[in-house]
Amino acid sequence: MAKLPRTSLNVLALAGLIATTLTACGEQPLEEYMAKANTYLSQNEVNAAVIELKNAIQQHPDASQARLMLGKVYLQQGDFPSAEKELFKALRASQDKNEVEPLLARAYLGQRKSTEIADLAKRPRSHHPEALADIYAMASLAMLMDNDPENAQDAFQQAQNTGQTTLYVRLAKASLDATHEHAEVALKQVETIVQAYPDSSEAWLLKGHLETSLNQDQAAANSYRKAVQHAPKALQYTLYLAQALVKTQQLNEAEKYVDTLLTAYSGHALTNDLKATILYARGEQDEAKVHADLAIRNGSRNVTTYLISGVVAYHQGNYELASERLEKIIPVMTENNMVKRLYAASQLKLGNIDGAMQTMRGFDATDQADSQFISNMSLEFAKIGRKDFALSLAEQATEDPSADNQLRLGLLQLASNDANGIETLQEILSSDPDMPEANLGLAYYYLRQGNYEQLHGVVNEWLARDPEDNAANMLKALVLLVENKPVEAKAIYSKVLSKNPDNIQAKLGLAQIAAVDGDSEKAFAYAREVYKSKPGHSLTTRTLYRYAQMSDNLQQAFDMVAAQVKAHPNNTALKLDLARGYILQRQPEKAIAYIKTLTPQQQTAQSWRLLGDIYFYQKDYRETEAAYAKWLEMDVLNQQAYIRNIQLKEMNNKMKDALSIAEKAELQFSQTPLFSLMKAGLQLKLGDLNASQKTLNKMPDETKQQQYFMQIQAMIYLQHQQYQEAITWQLKRYEAYPGIQSANDVAGAYVMSHQPEKAISFIEAVLKEHGDKAVPLRLTLAQLQLKHQPDKAMIQYRTLLEKDPNNVLALNNLAWLYMSKEDYKQACDNASKAIELAKEHPQIQDTYGYCLLKSGETANSLPMLEKAYKQVQNNAEVALHYAESLLANKKAGNARDVLNGVTTTDPELLQLKRQLEAQINL
Repeated sequence: MAKLPRTSLNVLALAGLIATTLTACGEQPLEEYMAKANTYLSQNEVNAAVIELKNAIQQHPDASQARLMLGKVYLQQGDFPSAEKELFKALRASQDKNEVEPLLARAYLGQRKSTEIADLAKRPRSHHPEALADIYAMASLAMLMDNDPENAQDAFQQAQNTGQTTLYVRLAKASLDATHEHAEVALKQVETIVQAYPDSSEAWLLKGHLETSLNQDQAAANSYRKAVQHAPKALQYTLYLAQALVKTQQLNEAEKYVDTLLTAYSGHALTNDLKATILYARGEQDEAKVHADLAIRNGSRNVTTYLISGVVAYHQGNYELASERLEKIIPVMTENNMVKRLYAASQLKLGNIDGAMQTMRGFDATDQADSQFISNMSLEFAKIGRKDFALSLAEQATEDPSADNQLRLGLLQLASNDANGIETLQEILSSDPDMPEANLGLAYYYLRQGNYEQLHGVVNEWLARDPEDNAANMLKALVLLVENKPVEAKAIYSKVLSKNPDNIQAKLGLAQIAAVDGDSEKAFAYAREVYKSKPGHSLTTRTLYRYAQMSDNLQQAFDMVAAQVKAHPNNTALKLDLARGYILQRQPEKAIAYIKTLTPQQQTAQSWRLLGDIYFYQKDYRETEAAYAKWLEMDVLNQQAYIRNIQLKEMNNKMKDALSIAEKAELQFSQTPLFSLMKAGLQLKLGDLNASQKTLNKMPDETKQQQYFMQIQAMIYLQHQQYQEAITWQLKRYEAYPGIQSANDVAGAYVMSHQPEKAISFIEAVLKEHGDKAVPLRLTLAQLQLKHQPDKAMIQYRTLLEKDPNNVLALNNLAWLYMSKEDYKQACDNASKAIELAKEHPQIQDTYGYCLLKSGETANSLPMLEKAYKQVQNNAEVALHYAESLLANKKAGNARDVLNGVTTTDPELLQLKRQLEAQINL
């Protein structure tokens, strides 16, 4: 063993001596700690007293008197959990159960621990009547908290049997009286109690409860305030006070207590209810919703909280959440029509049209606010094509016979081509001849109908009453422009501007006239003025860009928009205008990058649509599909959004997804037949002919006269090989809608029915009737003649190429015709021109490669035919041409492999395949 040096022994001895000395100095008598604590309490320095008592307990763990004293301090402060901890330990060590047990019961009562109080009351270790009275009385109070009045009465009887009338016995009696609907009597008792025990927080708390039950809210707030003053750490008391203060609109004071409670427990449902109410009343709606949502997530069922969350969610554009919140509270807010109005509006915004209609049926049109809402909603339903219900609502709204409601009804009637709208608007004008909306409604109806005589009558009567009326003069100028009288229209616009230099419509009219006259600089000058006075408006921005392009001032227009964006950096509409400027400058990538800088909060339905349009222009259909899906998600009532999404899904060969969207749109917009037609077309493409026919059969007669209906019906017959019926429908379609496509489809139906001669005759007749207007049909005619009348086909192709030398299809097919005549020089000349125009097209590569092969350029033919084959290996004709070239280039094994993969039923191609196989076997 190693020996310690003498110096080390001295150090250890010294350390032991120091430790012994320090321990002896650190210990103070228990009485000294208690005395100091009492001194601090007398000076109202509670925290200092608590520290002294904690030190005493640390030094003397078995000191029950220190624990008892600390428990009392905690009780006085309202810190019931800490009081329970100390008093429970004091009870185990103390000889005086009579003092400690009632105090422990108080700690349990402050925490609503009724089971623990009941256990104390069943087996009390106290013997003094006063202690027993308190324990039984507090048991009674605890049972009342548990809504058990019968056992509460029994416990109170035990308290009375002690013969003592303590504070808690009196509180229990008052509480029992209150449960027997004697709240006024109970309150009088408690008023006496607080006079006798002014420092009792429990007495003040009960007084506040009774006053609340009697709707004495201000008095309740005062009582709760007293309770909190005497027990500042009792969070439940603070919560009662905060509730009372909110109820009495003492929001600033309430917020202090609410914030204290949130610091202790940020997720407490009721506290967040109160915070939401305070913030909403102050106008801080977004923050109010944060607390309302937190309260709901943590179990709140408070109607006001749901209302706050729903209302703010609606204004934030979160219609799904708004609908969810408002739906929960409508059953208990039957008299609050504001909630029902918001709920109906959110349903409509979400595309739940049937739900919105159902909600709307519950409104009372004799109520002015409801009537106004019904009238406004009628316009919304009209916008989405539900004109039947829109008219029904507008008529319902007229039960409140205001001019606005009558006006909307008249306008809707005219929009639905219901001539009764004329009478409705004329009735309004008879009482108020100068109402501009009614005059404009009539005027635009006559304009749409082309009834210029009636139109002039409306305008002239209006001007006769007031020659200086701006709206009447602007309408007159518009009529003159429609009638191609720009000089007279210009005079009116100039007259309006002389009196009102800031009139935007007049400047826009003069810009239009200047553009028609060829003065694009002047048109742009007017457009600049208009944009400066009203930047960010879609009409003024559109006009600015239009005339900027016409006058080669696009950069100047772009800079004007950019300046507005810089001045208003959070304006999404202006940023989208700038993105459109990039597009006009042919910088789509910059437009995409700029739109992508928008935050999720700034993104709108318009931004997603614009982004999708740019991707579509770039032929990036995958990104287009994603952007359009976002557009539809944010604008579920936009029919165009549905149409674009259906089309994109179809283009990306996602037919089932397209059909799903079409079916949803059909339900949403039941009065828009296009979606049923799109559904039928998609069912046809998916091969479900019966479903497609059923969809067509359900359509009204007027829809059956539409071109797309006839086209789908003809295609169904073709799929069923009912060729004559298909031809009948295609002819019917062409007669109703003569055009290049409908003519081509008639010819196609003839060809599929093995009547190529009739197809040729039909196209020749159309070309003879329509001349140059039908020039594209010459290509169809040439293709029809290619097999049956090759010489005539060559003439058609040459004629086409004289007018359009770069027509790839004509060049390609003419090459084949020359090859059929073994004129390989002419054939290769045309094929080489075609390949220059469409280098990557496999059929064009095949034509050129085969022409090289037939003209003797065997080696040169192989690379071109190989490229074509690799792109379309399943094309039997291309594969056979490639195999023929392989054989010519002495690659018989490769040729055999290619031929083994060729499957065809075409007689000519089968013959070629046999010839090539025979050559391999030689």
